[in-house]
Amino acid sequence: MKLKSNILIILIPFITILIIVLLVAGLTLFSRRVLDQIQDGQKNEIWIYRDHGVGFPVVPNNDGLNTIKVFIKNPYLRNKDPFEFSLLDKNENIVRKISINGSNIGDGELVRFQFDPIADSGENRYTIHLSAPITEISQSVGTTTAFEAFYRPQNKSKVFMDVTREFGYNILDWRLWVMISLVFIGVRFWIVYILEDQ
Repeated sequence: MKLKSNILIILIPFITILIIVLLVAGLTLFSRRVLDQIQDGQKNEIWIYRDHGVGFPVVPNNDGLNTIKVFIKNPYLRNKDPFEFSLLDKNENIVRKISINGSNIGDGELVRFQFDPIADSGENRYTIHLSAPITEISQSVGTTTAFEAFYRPQNKSKVFMDVTREFGYNILDWRLWVMISLVFIGVRFWIVYILEDQ
């Protein structure tokens, strides 16, 4: 019984790591939207109103860019006017355009703009342009230029490798090892004090 317990104790950390890798990679493979990057943006809001749009760059890391979440603030939910999200290429041609209105914007939140995937978006420079064509300055909508970009996986095996590699980098993080150690101690306690008493 002791030999069996010792083997289990040795295998637990490796099994735990393997399960975590498979779970994360598996969930990513079946996802229609995978995180590409996060941009914090600036601290103060930039206000958007008629003839005063706001543009800022995004360079996706992956092909298949299909969603951008942008921080937008509609103070007191007072603005109900049309609001436009445009994605421009490096030549300032409109690649994707989505129109909503102020009713879809909360008082400071990430607003999701989802569009058909851009097949060759990886490493290409785009500009996110936000505008409110008829909004008066008193009804301005704000942004901090903070955004999150997502892509639809084009190559499932590449996604699996990317997730596995990212996990490999993060495995050196001391917090992960603390978590695994706590699990290891808990399971060891269970094996020693429960199984060996039987």
